[in-house]
Amino acid sequence: MNIKLDKMRYQPNVLSYYLGFLAIAFDVLYLFAALNTLVPSLATAVKILLNIVLMLMTFLSIEKCKKYAKEYSIVLIVFGIISLLRLLYVPLQVYLSYDLVDETGSLVSNVIKTIVPIKDLIRMVVYLIIMSACFLTSGLFCYVRSVKLEKYVASLEKKEIK
Repeated sequence: MNIKLDKMRYQPNVLSYYLGFLAIAFDVLYLFAALNTLVPSLATAVKILLNIVLMLMTFLSIEKCKKYAKEYSIVLIVFGIISLLRLLYVPLQVYLSYDLVDETGSLVSNVIKTIVPIKDLIRMVVYLIIMSACFLTSGLFCYVRSVKLEKYVASLEKKEIK
């Protein structure tokens, strides 16, 4: 009998749970940083709604991962991949929207009449990287632990049948 695996049957998967909450926290930080640099428009409203849906789905997934649900660990891994793809979107959006860097080190757009400091852009990219890492590690930890627990429970059931 493996004591660690036996304890997993009764203890929640707190590592995946807390990493998922950390991902939500960095998503909120990213959203605040992005909203402070964007001009309000319909696209901004869509971004807010998508982030709210992402946070709700993340919360539901980490609640299920706390109970070692393998299916929801895959959802967290997919969210991590989506966050990595968002990393490609942010620089592309800046490249298409902003024309030059002024003397203060800010990006200036003649099209939408906004100025974004480069440090804010770097901060958003860092938030996305950390958020992606949290999603991926949370999902991977949950998946690995879920598989171990499933195998252990199956071996216990085989012993009971014999």
